[in-house]
Amino acid sequence: YGENTSINMSGMFYNCTNLTELVIENTIKVNNLNGAFNNCSKLTIPFDKIDTSVVTDARNAFAGCKLISGDISIDLSEAPDTYRTFQNCTGINSVTVNCPKTVVSQGIVDGTTNLTSITFMSSLDQCTNAQSMFYNCAKLVTINGLNLPKATNLTTIFYGCTSLSDDTLNNILEIAKRGSRIVVIGVLQKVYNIPLLPDFVQHELSLSGTTMYVPQDYRDMIDLMGKGIITTKGMVSHHFQLEDVPKVLNMIDKRLEKTFKVVITVNE
Repeated sequence: YGENTSINMSGMFYNCTNLTELVIENTIKVNNLNGAFNNCSKLTIPFDKIDTSVVTDARNAFAGCKLISGDISIDLSEAPDTYRTFQNCTGINSVTVNCPKTVVSQGIVDGTTNLTSITFMSSLDQCTNAQSMFYNCAKLVTINGLNLPKATNLTTIFYGCTSLSDDTLNNILEIAKRGSRIVVIGVLQKVYNIPLLPDFVQHELSLSGTTMYVPQDYRDMIDLMGKGIITTKGMVSHHFQLEDVPKVLNMIDKRLEKTFKVVITVNE
């Protein structure tokens, strides 16, 4: 390819689940990455040989590429759509991304369960759809440069981000539209630092909490786990028989062992 030539890689290696090696001798400039490496679960991507600076479509570009690891830096400065670009890339630890023209950033790192840090090099002031951006990023600790002034869809943006602690709630308070209702589900840490409390009042937000779920929540979660969208790896720490319940309750009450999720097996 010539120096000023860019190539369309849309769907080029889509679902090549057994592809293990890709050799690119000289750097290539790509204009479309839509699904290019989607579900290439055994492939290590040669990022240093792929120039993404003119990419206009990054949807599902690397979704399911579990061997992408470490710290990733990518230029998507011309991409208006970063839908699930790194979804379920479970080996990534940090992402630095430049995407000032992004309108849809839904699920950009959805399910990237080992991600600890993400930095946006430019404001996301064009983004209107931020649904599930950090969905189930349970180890995510740091979010830098997040600014979503025009976002109208923020559904489940921080769902499952349990490591963000009070930062999660502050991020929500910062980006929530005036008059929004914020619902916190589950068990929280005892102490929360909320420096944006004045914004909570000024923007007329409402906050409510619950530890209850409705039947459809369970159906949805079972469906997502069955499809592999949500992984249960590492969630279950113990298995017990039904008759062992008294022992289990005693173990939890006295903190004899560290537990996370406990499965009780009921024999017919």
